[in-house]
Amino acid sequence: MNGVLTALVQQKQETLIQHKKDLESGMKRLRSRQELNEIRTYQVLYNKQVQGIVLQKAKAIVSYNNMRFKLQQSKKNGTLKEKIKSFNGRQTKLMKLNMNMIILHIIK
Repeated sequence: MNGVLTALVQQKQETLIQHKKDLESGMKRLRSRQELNEIRTYQVLYNKQVQGIVLQKAKAIVSYNNMRFKLQQSKKNGTLKEKIKSFNGRQTKLMKLNMNMIILHIIK
C-alpha cells in the first residue's frame, strides 16, 4: 500500500514538472512573439519615417528644380536678386534633407 502511494505521488510530481516545463516553454514562445511584434512595429514606423523623408526630399528636389527654372527665366526678365534669396533657401532645405537621410542610414 505504501509503495503504491509513493508511486502515485512520484507520478503526480513528474506530471507537475512536465506541466511546469510546458508552461515555461509556452511563456518563452509568447515572449518571443511579443518581441517579434514589437520589432515589426518599429520596422513599420522606421519605414514610414524613411518614406516621409524620401517624399520630402523628392518634393524639395522638384521645388529646387522649379526654382532653377524660374531663375533661368528671371535672368531673362531681370528680377534676379529676389529669386536668388528664395533659391538659396530651397538649396539649404535640400541639404538638410540629405543629412537626415544620411543619419537614418547610419542609425539603420
